[in-house]
Amino acid sequence: TKFSPAVLDKVKGSLWGVYIGDALAMPTHWYYDQNHLKRTYGQITGFVKPQDKLPGSILSLSNTGGGGRGSNQGDIVGSVILH
Repeated sequence: TKFSPAVLDKVKGSLWGVYIGDALAMPTHWYYDQNHLKRTYGQITGFVKPQDKLPGSILSLSNTGGGGRGSNQGDIVGSVILH
């Protein structure tokens, strides 16, 4: 299937939007409670450094040896995932 230049341009724009959104959300990505987010960072008006430890984060429920839920044996958190 061949796509028109207009469709390809929209696909490229969508991908760039995903990449930029992911990069901008990185410091707060694992926060799912707005009150916790506000207590930790206050009002975010620019780039901020992510916290080293995220108390209450769902990240601690993740499998540290790989993706998903399961074993906590491994080093994904800290060596690949930065928080």
